[in-house]
Amino acid sequence: HSLTNKGTEKSQKKITPSRIMTSDEALNEAKKVKYKKSKKIILQSTIFEVIQKLYVDGYLLFIFSGRDQNSLNFTLLNNGIKDYFIEIIGGDSMFQPKPNPGAIKYILNKYCINKKNILYIGDTDSDFSLAKYAGCKFIAACWYQNNITLLTKHKCHNLNDLISCIQRILK
Repeated sequence: HSLTNKGTEKSQKKITPSRIMTSDEALNEAKKVKYKKSKKIILQSTIFEVIQKLYVDGYLLFIFSGRDQNSLNFTLLNNGIKDYFIEIIGGDSMFQPKPNPGAIKYILNKYCINKKNILYIGDTDSDFSLAKYAGCKFIAACWYQNNITLLTKHKCHNLNDLISCIQRILK
């Protein structure tokens, strides 16, 4: 990243706080900022229908995200879909970050699920690698950012087609 000299006069003003915040106060302030940003995250309207349909059809839904747990929970709750998921694991959890398969192995063991019945949906190469290392099937979520550069057998380019993609793969 590069820095510019625009507005340096304003940025050079010395700020002297009336008191220094404790680390807990600073953390709470940082969370407030993060939550304000999380409120702005608006999910595609189709995602509600897809998640609800999968839930009603008896699929067990989990999330393993690189986002921190509090911000992830807040975003899901704010968008009205948190309760559809059995477990939500944020990036600041006890698990190694992606592509380490620790979180998937945890879910397999805790919920007595066979890895052949897991279908991991992700939008990055680290998601693909995680599914591969865990021995799970994978769908590349290409409707979002299409960040998958590795070769994967199953790609879904439109969120509206996700349910048919899932059904085709899990036959």
